[in-house]
Amino acid sequence: RLRLQSPHSYKLWGLGVGRRSRAHRLVLPRCVVMSLTRSDDLDHLVLWAPRIQTLNLQRCYGLSSVKLLDKRPQGFSGRAYAFTGTPSEFAIDVASTRFGR
Repeated sequence: RLRLQSPHSYKLWGLGVGRRSRAHRLVLPRCVVMSLTRSDDLDHLVLWAPRIQTLNLQRCYGLSSVKLLDKRPQGFSGRAYAFTGTPSEFAIDVASTRFGR
């Protein structure tokens, strides 16, 4: 069982899925900081990380959609996915992505 609190990567490749319906879904109940800098082929992402404070998607040139979930997705239950309280407010860095084009 993974309990990632601050996953970081630089130039992580192989994440492109082509269609929004096939987006990678990350369920990270303990994550506070996450960085996927220069994951150039990442195009779609769905994320549930209720404790996150910083999300860096800087220079993910292929990124065109990010869906931030406010509730735990179905199929994820048990103590590892437990969260009570209000999801955090946080900053997202999407500099040099396809957002705003």
